[in-house]
Parts: sequence; C-alpha cells; structure tokens
Amino acid sequence: MTIQWQGGQTLVNRLRVRGRGLDRALTQLRLATLLGSASLSPAGLSPSAILCVRQLRDPLPGTLALHRTTGGMTRPHAWERAVASSLAELARSAARPIRDAAPANAEAVLFADHAELLACLAADWCDSLAASRWWWKSLFRGTDAANALMPALLAAPAYVPAALEHLSLLGKAEKFAGRLSSTDARALLLSLTRSFSLPQLQAALDKAFDDADDASYHTDAGLAQGAFTQRGTEAARASVTAQPTPAPWQQYVPESLGPRLKPEQQALLGIGLLLLRAPSLARSGAFARNTQSWLRQAARDEAERASLAQASNAQDATHRSATNKMSPPEILAASSEEASPSSPVPVPPSVVIDEAIAPPSPVNVETALRATEKRAGPATIEAAGEAHQNAPAENDTIMVASSRSTEPSSQEVESRTDEHYESGPTPEAKANDESVAPDFETPRASAARVYEAYIETELGGIFYLINVALFLELYGDFTMPQEPGLSLSIWDFLTLFGAELDEKFDRDPLSALLLQLAGRAEDEALGQGFEPPQEWRIPPRWLASFPERAACEWEAGGGRLRVRHAEGFLVLDVSLDDDAARAVDAEGVRARLLHEMEAYRDGADLELRPAASSEWSQAARETDALKRWFGWLAPFVFARLRRALGLANGDALAPLLFEHAARASVTATHLDIYFGLASLPVEIRLAGIDRDPGWVPAAGRYIAFHYE
Repeated sequence: MTIQWQGGQTLVNRLRVRGRGLDRALTQLRLATLLGSASLSPAGLSPSAILCVRQLRDPLPGTLALHRTTGGMTRPHAWERAVASSLAELARSAARPIRDAAPANAEAVLFADHAELLACLAADWCDSLAASRWWWKSLFRGTDAANALMPALLAAPAYVPAALEHLSLLGKAEKFAGRLSSTDARALLLSLTRSFSLPQLQAALDKAFDDADDASYHTDAGLAQGAFTQRGTEAARASVTAQPTPAPWQQYVPESLGPRLKPEQQALLGIGLLLLRAPSLARSGAFARNTQSWLRQAARDEAERASLAQASNAQDATHRSATNKMSPPEILAASSEEASPSSPVPVPPSVVIDEAIAPPSPVNVETALRATEKRAGPATIEAAGEAHQNAPAENDTIMVASSRSTEPSSQEVESRTDEHYESGPTPEAKANDESVAPDFETPRASAARVYEAYIETELGGIFYLINVALFLELYGDFTMPQEPGLSLSIWDFLTLFGAELDEKFDRDPLSALLLQLAGRAEDEALGQGFEPPQEWRIPPRWLASFPERAACEWEAGGGRLRVRHAEGFLVLDVSLDDDAARAVDAEGVRARLLHEMEAYRDGADLELRPAASSEWSQAARETDALKRWFGWLAPFVFARLRRALGLANGDALAPLLFEHAARASVTATHLDIYFGLASLPVEIRLAGIDRDPGWVPAAGRYIAFHYE
C-alpha cells in the first residue's frame, strides 16, 4: 500500500470540470499547473493537522479562464483566497472522530495530527467500521481500508505511542492490541525501537523473541513425544498458575495487564505507552534487560499453558474413547456407584481471590490523568484549553482543547521480585521480604507528563541548541536513527545549558516546560539514569573547526593528565595509571601524553606546552559526575558557537543566541517554536542553526522552527 497523502500538501483525488469548447488534455495540464502553484491551506490550520473534505465546489465559478489558447495560465488571487476561505469554513465545522462518533455523511473530518488519525483508524478497525468510512477510502485509495492499518502504523512508527495513548483514552487500547497477531505486534515493536533509537531494547527484543520461539518449539516437541506425564503435567500447571512476573512497565501502563493479551501484545502496549509516559525509563539499559527477562518468562508460561491445554484435550479424548468402549451395563453400573449415597459427594470449593497473589486490576487511566492535572506542575505551563485564550485567535478552532498528562495511578500496584530481574535480592532475602520491588523505576506522583502545552518564553533561542547537539552527534537525528547518542535526556541537556548561560532561565516558563518534558519531578535531580564518563577525550572531528595552529597546555597531577586548548576547552582529561604517576623522571607521563594525542595528529595542528599554572584545571576536579562532564563539554560548545556566530573569545552568547521571544506549542508528537522573522539575527541564519531539526528520536517528537 502507498499512502497517497503527505504532510504540507493539498491533495485532490477527483476533479470535475464543466465548460464549453475545452480540450481535455490541455485543460488537465492547465489545472495541474494552477493547483500545483496555488496556496490553498486554510488559515489557522495547525501545521500537523489533516483535513479531509468530501466535496468542495468552486466558490467563484467562471473565474478561471481555462479556454485560453495563448499566454500562460494566471492564478486569480481572489479565487485562491475564496478556496482557502471555503476550506477554513469546512475545517471549523469538521467532525472530530477522536472526540465523538463522526456521522457517515460528514462533509469534512479533521485530525489534529498523524497520531490522532492512526488512533481513529485503529478504533474503527477494532469495531469493523473502517471499510464504511469515506475518509479512509479517500486517504488510502486503492486499498481496502480495513487492511490499511498495519502498513500505516509501520510507515509512521514515530506516531504510534501517541496513537496508543489516544486508544487508551478511548478505552480500546487492550482491544486493539488483542486483535493484532503476534507477528504484527513484533513488527510494530521493532519499528518503534528503530524509530526511537533504542538499540539496546531492540537487541533485547530480538533475543527474547528468538528464545520464545525456541521454547515454544521444545515444548511442542516434548508434548509430541509424550513428555508430559501426569506428574509433569501437574508440575507445569502449578508453574503457570503461580503469580505472574510483574512486567517492567506495569506501574506506568496498567492497560497492558489484560488477561487475554499475549506477551508480544502486552509488550507493545507497555513499551509504546512508556515511550510517552516515562521516556527516560524506556531508554535505560536496565529496562532493556528486564524486558528481555520478562518476555522469556512470559513466553515460557505461554508455551506451557498452550501445551497443557493440548495435553488436557488429549487426556479428555483418551477418556472419552475408553468410555465409549464400555458396554451399556458397565456404564450404568459406574454411574450408579458414583451416585451412591454412601459415597461422599464432592462439594465445589468456594471461589476465593487471594489479594496477595492476584494481579492488579486495571486502573482507569482517565482517572489517573485527572489526578495528575490537579497536581500539574508550575503554573507557568498552561493547559492547552486555557492557553488558547492567549494564543493567536486563528488557532482556536483547530487545536486540541484538553491538556492530557499521564502518571501512574494512585492505586497501589503490588510488584514482587523475580529471579529474572537483574540486581535483585538473593533468594533468601526474597523469602524474608516479598514486597521488594523489581529493578525498574518507581513512579513519582508529582512527575507530570506533558502531552500538550503552550508557553511564551523570552529564551526561545535555547531550542537552537538542539541543532548544535545533533551537529556534534551527541544525539542521533532522522538520518541516523540507530545512533542512540547520550542517555541524558535531551531536555535535561537544554536545561543544563540554559541555567549556565542565562540567569533569567529559572524564572522563565521554558524552565518548567523542559522539566516536564524530561519527565522529572521538581525534587528530582538532573540527569536521572545518565552515567557520565569518568574520562574526557574530545572527538577528533570536533577540532576540524579549529584548523589553525593552536598552543595546548598540558599538566599531570592528582592522578590525572589534562590537555587544554588555546580556546579554553579541555582536549582530554584522563586518569594516569599508578606507574606513570610515580615516575620520577616523568617519562611515563610523557609517553602517555604522546600516545593520547596521536588521535589528533591528522585532524588538528596542536603544539604541546607544559602548563605554567594549574588554576585553569580546578573546574575539571569537580566531584559531582554530571557537573564534571558538563564542565568538559560546555567550554567546547561555547567556543564552537562563538566561532560559528563570529564572536570574539569571551563575548557573551546569550544576547545574540538565546534571548529571543518565542511561542512554543507542544503535543505528544510535535514541538513547534514560533519566532519573529524581523528579530532573527543574520548571524544565526548564516550559522545554519535555525534549520528544522525534524524527527529527533531522543526527543520523541518532530521539532520545527517557524518564522513569522
């Protein structure tokens, strides 16, 4: 299937023209030229919105001179404005399937973004309504709409987490996952790990699925060979009826606890929604390992459960066969003996639910969302519905009206440790304390999740640092989604630089927005889950921007070897081994220095000199790991930005680069920043840091800069 529509386009599926004396081929060519150059987008429509119009009549009939035989085809501006106005009117009255059931004869249907569209398509697919909707037939022409869902999801994995969130709010997330085949659920999971740049999780899923296939094969083989004896069957039944191992996403994604869901389906819901609700947890190495362990165990339980069902069916068939071979008198005698009053009559046991081992009941996500909104973070971030009062009037009719943020429910979800989780307590410790939580992040009730927000900031230029981080390959972009980059949240990355560069940052609404985008509570420290390196070596390619000969000072002291560039940043800061540190003649230190600097021989012209003073290296001795790492990185970034912007060494960056009034609009899938074109410094344009970042896996969003 080929999706006929793309973002930023106006697509006409069918065009009817009436007129006298028109040449068919020439008229078609002229209309294609006219419509291809026309700007028909209705005013006020969000850049990410998708408007489907069933029928649009010419608002100014007879305006287009299609019969001309000479001269070029001119585009009347009045006609163009009239068409755009008609589309704007249709957009204002368009049905919103995500909110209410759209009537089959709706003149227009509006989706806020691609994720909302996919969620509505999935909901109709679950209800077997996709084939009856004219808008799906229009969007996916030439394909049965009921078969369009999986190709559409696989073609746009970046929107899948937000689509799952919409389905959850509609109460159809479990139904959707349950209708997927295991093959489709696996395909969606792997597309998510690739799109969101999660190579560790992708490798863990690959290994877990391979192990699951092997476990299923061996279980089936054992059943075929009669390996399930009565004793073995009872043991297997006991193992699968024991308390299930809690999934690593369980406390954040109660929707995945559906009893009818297979492991792959649970993992799709768990990982997909976790990427939206707790992205830092989803990106951690511990989560990848715990997911692999959980999938292995869940696959074993699933295979044993299926095999037990087959064994039970086989035993029932054998019993029926033996019963059928008995003569009628024997059967009557057996029945009489079973019903004899002298025989004890078995009494069905009472149904007792042991709350200590019963899996947690599903949590109403809408209730959890409302609870979160009541505790939503700083007042500087406005809910989308409230923000529209201050936003430009033309956006009021098309923006999503509710602010949704998700956190774990206040309902207590019991979790126990299993030996399959890494770093867990010993079996003896577990025997003494069964309430120990597995190795995954404990949810914080105060960590509000931002799905939709609107702010106005005086420090909009801080977002330009996203392009700087992508340029330095600290994070991967859409051209290299398999490069995970730093495990540090990209929003914490911006926070570190904002706090360093501008004293107004803490008072600006942008500070609170970045806090919530990172998924941190106010009392949580920056860099949760990020383990900074203990040594620093600048990548040789970074020095290509400093091609001139530079004097570099080096020193050895305190068990460290450091080299400082003439521009003020450290080229390296590494630990010295004990032998080199004790060398009286310092030959060991010099040998290590030459060895370390060999990597920069071809890409930079560096002259090494002993340091005259060690005062410059005090910052490098910071004991806090995150501050030490930032103290290595920040001076280089500042020096690189000054060079790109044509500033002298020591000139302040904030007035030129960061202090720009802007509006930021955030959704679950997009971040749009609006600047004033008149105030855009030419230095920023020439440096190229004002380009659209596009899809940024580490941010989990499409990021775009707009200049008005």
